[in-house]
Amino acid sequence: MDNKGFFYYEDRSNVPYNRNKRKGGNNAALIAFIIVGALLISVLSAVVGSVVAGKRIEDARNTQKAVVIYKSETDHPLSDKIGTGQPLSVSQIVNIAKHSVVEIKTETTVYGGFYGNYIASGAGSGVIISDDGHIITNHHVISGADTITITLADGSVSAADVIGVDEKTDLAVVKLAEDFDGLIPAIIGDSSKLVVGQSVVAIGNPLGSLGGTVTDGILSAVQRRITVDGLEMELLQTNAAVNPGNSGGGLFNCYGELIGIVNAKSSDVSIEGIGFAIPSSVADYVAKEIIEKGYVPGRPDYNALPIVEINTIPPFSVYPKVGLYVTQNTGSFREYDFIVKADGKPVSSKKDWQKAVINHDAGEVMVVTIKRGNIEFEIEYTLPEKVG
Repeated sequence: MDNKGFFYYEDRSNVPYNRNKRKGGNNAALIAFIIVGALLISVLSAVVGSVVAGKRIEDARNTQKAVVIYKSETDHPLSDKIGTGQPLSVSQIVNIAKHSVVEIKTETTVYGGFYGNYIASGAGSGVIISDDGHIITNHHVISGADTITITLADGSVSAADVIGVDEKTDLAVVKLAEDFDGLIPAIIGDSSKLVVGQSVVAIGNPLGSLGGTVTDGILSAVQRRITVDGLEMELLQTNAAVNPGNSGGGLFNCYGELIGIVNAKSSDVSIEGIGFAIPSSVADYVAKEIIEKGYVPGRPDYNALPIVEINTIPPFSVYPKVGLYVTQNTGSFREYDFIVKADGKPVSSKKDWQKAVINHDAGEVMVVTIKRGNIEFEIEYTLPEKVG
């Protein structure tokens, strides 16, 4: 630019452009018109795109609690905003869903050991399910945590409080400790209508440091029964890449609806592309019960039987040195009863006991093998309900 005009033109002899020369002036005007026009088109496109995206997100918020069985793609409540009436592209799905997925970091105090107490850090993902800050995640992501920190998609950070957990489904609900305007909850889809081969997108925080990571794939199975850390579960299976840190994140269908909470990955040197998610129908029910009551009705209480895990010789030397003992008379159990098995499986720790109990519903009878003195026999134990 010089003091004679907006543009500076150089020919091969480096002579400045003369704005008083008629032919050169016309060229400059034409160039200016083209450039300004291009800039205006670019700005208008960006503004229109931003408005459309904003309306799409607002639509997602307004339909967050709807569970709709679609008879065709055109029945989808967002189809008129998208404009195609067809399943969405990955980028469109992400535009709808990414705002509801959060990063979770935890700190847990570990006691004892040669080096004394220390702080263990953990990481996972979560999905916003209400505009007042309720977030669903996996129980194993926040289990035992002293502090929970949430990072939203826009980078905002807040502490979170545990509202309730459900060990049976490996789900938990936490709530942001701070208030945020404009939170975008996920749209809850109907996982009961899923079919194998449907396209899916996973969004989460793999490795605990890559928040907002998007991977895509298909549903490989819709009712896969597997055992995860002793829990028998019926899960969705996908080949969308999930890794440590994805736990608690969202699995979304081709309309941007939440259809699953990622909770497990099978990995080995010879295994690839096998991930699992808790169906949204299960997650939605559990979350609503926890938010309303603080617990899920019908779950057994694995703390109801007074037991202790010890590694010293009890009062009677005929007992094993290490294992799980009853600490007081309760029903058919007596103080110092040594628990040998539950449901026919060996039990040697509180964790083993918990795994056995939570595979039942409250009111069911579990067969417990105990050793009393030098006599081993079975007791039928009716599991009480966990409340609160």
